[in-house]
Amino acid sequence: MNGKVTAGKIAPGTDGSFTIEIDATDSEVALDYIIAFSNIINKPKNLSFYSDEAFNTKIENLVGYSGLNGSIGNDEKDKKTDTKTIYWKWPYEGNDGANDSDDTSSGKTAGEMTFTITVTGTQQEPSKAVNS
Repeated sequence: MNGKVTAGKIAPGTDGSFTIEIDATDSEVALDYIIAFSNIINKPKNLSFYSDEAFNTKIENLVGYSGLNGSIGNDEKDKKTDTKTIYWKWPYEGNDGANDSDDTSSGKTAGEMTFTITVTGTQQEPSKAVNS
């Protein structure tokens, strides 16, 4: 990341990632989970999200993206946590390496970009043991 950008912030000309951690250690059964994005406000036009670190697989519709959904607690290691990563890239669009309107414009009122991430877990039906 550009050394002139405050830690924990994103800016034109930078890229990075954020992780979503799912923890079901207190659940007695396996879980299916769905991660949903909503209320995306003030997204710059050329800020893009990706499902891979190489920035090859662009997430065209973050709100409708289902690649983060999964299950935990039902494998042979009884894994009760999971981590999903979303990658972002915000290139400069100006030919001179400087900001232009695509770098800062969302087509809406100026301000900070915000969005909501909701994780919903549903317990799986426990397998029924057969008494012998």
